[in-house]
Amino acid sequence: MRDVRGGPDVIHVFAHTVASLDPMPGLWQTDRESDILAERALLLALSDDIVCVSEPVDAGYLEFLADLGLGSRPERVVVDLAAIRGLVDPARRVVLNPYIATAREFQMGETLAEMLGRPVEVLGGNPELIARANLKHVARAKAVALGVPVAPGEVVDRSAVRDALVRQLRATGRAIIRGSRGASGSATFVAEDNADSIEAALRWAAVRSDNTVYLVEVMFEAVASPNVLMHVEPDNGRVRCVGISDQRLDANLSHAGNAYPSLAITAAEMIASARELSGWLQSEGFTGLAGFDFVEYREPRTNQRRQFLAEINARTNAAAYSKAAMDRLNAGAFVAVKEVLPEPCSFGALRKRCAGLLFDPRMRRGMLPYATGLLALGKLYAVFLGATREEAAALYEEYRGHCKSGNRLV
Repeated sequence: MRDVRGGPDVIHVFAHTVASLDPMPGLWQTDRESDILAERALLLALSDDIVCVSEPVDAGYLEFLADLGLGSRPERVVVDLAAIRGLVDPARRVVLNPYIATAREFQMGETLAEMLGRPVEVLGGNPELIARANLKHVARAKAVALGVPVAPGEVVDRSAVRDALVRQLRATGRAIIRGSRGASGSATFVAEDNADSIEAALRWAAVRSDNTVYLVEVMFEAVASPNVLMHVEPDNGRVRCVGISDQRLDANLSHAGNAYPSLAITAAEMIASARELSGWLQSEGFTGLAGFDFVEYREPRTNQRRQFLAEINARTNAAAYSKAAMDRLNAGAFVAVKEVLPEPCSFGALRKRCAGLLFDPRMRRGMLPYATGLLALGKLYAVFLGATREEAAALYEEYRGHCKSGNRLV
């Protein structure tokens, strides 16, 4: 993540609201929360970059980041797009760096170009490609065409779910149904090989209005669920892996954060698969960051570790923010979390309560909250950094014991 910027002559304008994602199941956020998440880009931004937000960021938090050498300078964190006009050095290239490149972001790029009187590059590439690649059944078909492993299964419409389930349950006694559209594991149901479970799965699919296409796949015992983060360089076309972390999944297989480094022993194979898929995206005009979710599992007959692709995120994904912070703060590992707080609070209150746990640059360890506008809504995003994954996890448990459970934050 240290050199994905295109050189020192580039100013990045970050627009990382998730509001440009089409409405889909599984988004953890309301519309306001989606806009507040644009603050996450502060972990990617250098001091001269510009970060677009929907409402002012807590001044104390910007000062906290500045003391760590993170984030844009306060005057370069803007609510009004017009304010960018006076912030850009005429001698430097301007790159619009969105969370996801949709028609909305390209319109924003055109507005910026007209306002600045010069070209503005938009990372991300072809909006139609991105919309297709983020559909799970399209990603599966492309993976099969490229020889990238996928879980045994089939793509069906709602009317064929029952027959597909019966076929796929034979392998391990469990099958997973996934809607082609869905975030954070929301459009997902795990079925067991019994009549009650099958009927429950069919009722689950019957009442949904968000998907018409479903993947019905054999479910294996997952050892790890890694995310491979790739970068497609727009200038020289270089494609490379910039990080691989394990997704933290809850009991419903919903995304609850990431942990680095990955514990997967098939990581090299996953990276090779992600490189193949990145080459396809690149050939269709894609640039910037993309995430590829994999599953590592034990093959039931041989007990060997194997892997397969689960889905593609042709956009910046959650792991990018934590990995960027880890690299810039010279830590060795992280555990990133998102969770509901016992009650709303301010950054100042969180800082006071958790002062002993906040990141210490001398020790290269501690807690780094981000998207802190969500604190007032009772939600926390944070990355716990340490020398090892075990140390980062211990810091998270210390936070849960001291700063969250049974302790008021306001």
